[in-house]
Amino acid sequence: MNQKKYSLLMQEIRTRKPSSLDIDNLDMRGESLNINGSAQNYLSIAEFINNLLNTEFTGGISGLETVFTKVSLNSVNTDSSKDTIGFFIVVNFDSSKLK
Repeated sequence: MNQKKYSLLMQEIRTRKPSSLDIDNLDMRGESLNINGSAQNYLSIAEFINNLLNTEFTGGISGLETVFTKVSLNSVNTDSSKDTIGFFIVVNFDSSKLK
């Protein structure tokens, strides 16, 4: 994937990410992204997942409404020392939408 397509994908993720959630690590493998992060609460994680899968999401890049095809929440854990919720999700995307 060329740099411009990668930049569009990252911009779309930033747009759909709630402000109460932080992405700590993102790793791309083919047409999937492994995302580790932390959130203030479980609802922020649910909102992020719903935003990624929402084909009617407004505010994103035109033409990328359906770029994210599947999201799997693989783990969630509490970090009482930081008062946050850690998460790991796998996001599948359709690279043909990135033009």
